[in-house]
Amino acid sequence: MERATAQEIAEGPVFASHAKSGEDFATKDAADAARSRSAVTEEEIAQVGQWIDLIASQLGLETPRPQTLF
Repeated sequence: MERATAQEIAEGPVFASHAKSGEDFATKDAADAARSRSAVTEEEIAQVGQWIDLIASQLGLETPRPQTLF
């Protein structure tokens, strides 16, 4: 298959909608991400970051941050 054909398929309607629900994939993905965010989740992510920093410092390593998971 030629590259242009593959790109046309990948950008077409087959990959634009959710396979099970038929919803627009980007819209559903954004809604799922928003639903999974909460103060509790953010606090837990921050705590994990602190633990990683603590362990890394004990090993003499630096951690590359900040990065988000979402």
